[in-house]
Amino acid sequence: MAAVAIYSTDAMMRERLQQHLRATSGMTVSGVVDAMPALARLVETTRVDTVLADGWPHELNDWHIGHPGIPIVVLIAEADAESAIRWYYAKKPWKAWASQFLKLITLLATATGG
Repeated sequence: MAAVAIYSTDAMMRERLQQHLRATSGMTVSGVVDAMPALARLVETTRVDTVLADGWPHELNDWHIGHPGIPIVVLIAEADAESAIRWYYAKKPWKAWASQFLKLITLLATATGG
């Protein structure tokens, strides 16, 4: 089972995410936190395979640098999507290049395959 830590500053969102994950087979909630220090403590004391974050606060950047092996799934509002994509391309240029390359290969394969 995948152990997921939930990070959100919104109490209602934390509750909803926790309910959804608990109802999903193959997932377990390793913890629910509302602050970055609490997330750091959770990761140090509990198995966490991934972090589900409601938004991307600047503190999460620093936290992720210190924990590069733990993937973060970020839920963002549509209005924030463009700035998140610009941040990703600026901070992770080699991943952005690989993503664009794979997108091009997929389009070419689709076009040649019919």
